[in-house]
Amino acid sequence: MKGPKRELKTALWKASQLLFKRFCQTFMGLGGLLAVLAFFFDLSPLLNAPLRNFLDFFLVTSVGAAFWLAYDLVARRETALREASIPDELQRLLMRAHDDKRYLEVVRLGSQVSRYLWLEGNWKHRVAIGRLVEDAAAKEEIALAQIQALVDDLGWTHVELGDYARANENIHNGVEKAIEAGLHYWAAKGERHLAGLAQRAGDRSQIRAHLEKAREHAQRIQNPRDREQMEVSLQLAFAELNYDEGDFVAALEELDRARAADTDDRDREVKTYSLAGNVHLELEEFQKAKDEFARGYRRCSGLRQDHFAKNAVGLAKVALHDHDFPGAMAYLREAKEVLRELGSQEELNEVETLLRSLPSGTT
Repeated sequence: MKGPKRELKTALWKASQLLFKRFCQTFMGLGGLLAVLAFFFDLSPLLNAPLRNFLDFFLVTSVGAAFWLAYDLVARRETALREASIPDELQRLLMRAHDDKRYLEVVRLGSQVSRYLWLEGNWKHRVAIGRLVEDAAAKEEIALAQIQALVDDLGWTHVELGDYARANENIHNGVEKAIEAGLHYWAAKGERHLAGLAQRAGDRSQIRAHLEKAREHAQRIQNPRDREQMEVSLQLAFAELNYDEGDFVAALEELDRARAADTDDRDREVKTYSLAGNVHLELEEFQKAKDEFARGYRRCSGLRQDHFAKNAVGLAKVALHDHDFPGAMAYLREAKEVLRELGSQEELNEVETLLRSLPSGTT
């Protein structure tokens, strides 16, 4: 009963605030009307002692009401500023800078913000800010920033949002510009994204072709650290392709090679858990699958919400195999909340299907 009582008190408090506000507004309105009348007309014959006392009280109350309303306006403004999200504020700041033609500032700040928005799984703000960065980079002729925006912010992010046509156009444009500029890392990344897009779109004939092109570009990357990071990411991509093609042994071999690389890339590491877990599920190695999903569930929390959801779904599938229906429901509800916030409709549909498969009455 504690919750409903608190809600009732809150509702009563808000209602009393609203009534008091309306009272103050009424007094201020009447006070303003009297002030106008006093300016144009002589009201002294009407002001006997009792009425004068009442008007004095009325004037003081109106002044107090004015101060209270001013305070309320400032308080509401401060509350709105506190409640505004960081991505909202960043987007507003960059839009203002772009409108003022401060394009270099947009590129410098927006390019740094992209990574933060990706890790937060904030696709819509990433696209909006990426659009500003791409335009500003084009005007300043900063090829690297423009290519990065096309391939990542306006490319892969649109894949996550399910807008495959726009993603395909932007990534192709980014790859073309990367090849012209000799930026082989971004050419390889773009081809890798196109492979992922082909996989999402169900165009399996193009997946391996794009991955092979990405591997060719990766071999031409001059910086050893960048080259190794790209090679590891491609090993993960080939592992996923082998998984989709049913070659689970080859998938695990690629995953083992990716994990053995010393890249110190935590973001890349967390991507391996849900994939390894799903491979073990297909091999009916449920304990190994559970261990992989559990590690990913713990390590992705607060780092990669999208992969946190993938591992939660994996744990739900293991729980379903064990006939732990309440546990499966709890994991699926967690995943559903995250995926709904991310706007990942395809994965959200899978979660809804799994929820419907639970026996009726599961809580």
